[in-house]
Amino acid sequence: MECCETKYMENCMICGKPLMYLEKPVLKKCEYCGTEELILAHCMDGHYVCDKCHAKDGIEVIKDYCLSTNSKDPMEIVENIMSDARIPMHGPEHHALVPAAIVTAYKNLTGKASDDDVLEAINRGKEIPGGACGYYGACGAGVGIGVAISVIYKATPLTPLKRTKAHLAVASALKRIGEAGGARCCKKCTRISIEEAVEFFEKELSVKFPTNFEREDKCNYSKRNRECYYMCKYRDVKKSERGVKYGS
Repeated sequence: MECCETKYMENCMICGKPLMYLEKPVLKKCEYCGTEELILAHCMDGHYVCDKCHAKDGIEVIKDYCLSTNSKDPMEIVENIMSDARIPMHGPEHHALVPAAIVTAYKNLTGKASDDDVLEAINRGKEIPGGACGYYGACGAGVGIGVAISVIYKATPLTPLKRTKAHLAVASALKRIGEAGGARCCKKCTRISIEEAVEFFEKELSVKFPTNFEREDKCNYSKRNRECYYMCKYRDVKKSERGVKYGS
């Protein structure tokens, strides 16, 4: 098989059946590229798709959009990209999406970042493995804020203040994601991460992103997510109940 073949956008990309998450790794080959590796998730019929093949089409969508948009609003960027039919309901694509959107919005707002910075954010984010939220205790979307700050401010392990800022931003996002409850939902965690990034950049870095984006009153992903959390704040939100920023 080739990675460009038609894929299911929910559950297993091969057959559409639910995924099984394992406690111990097993050896499997990717159905698309044939790479054999120890893995912790496959579908009920035993199909496995590696992160690279899973995210291939989505990463191209993220690149194309971020390198062509003039938007200064990171929420607008992520919502428009997530609405593309080539972006799966869940997956490591979202780990690249969050830093890409933040760096893109920062570039367009301040002129202090480049297209190369956007690409670097994508490249770093896509290395965060799928399932990190459950297996590593750190959602890749939340970690994506740290990736964005690191890229924008050129942080390294030897830059104390810049490294600290990245850590604090990630900690803030992961706290919010943990408090939101429910099983994994890449759309919810992406939205929370962007909300936290907007607040953190204004408070800690004196960068104020616009917050004008208005989404639908009802989340358009609820029906696609078999684990949709009934208490999720995005599930069915009336405009009158929204806060000032993105319904928070």
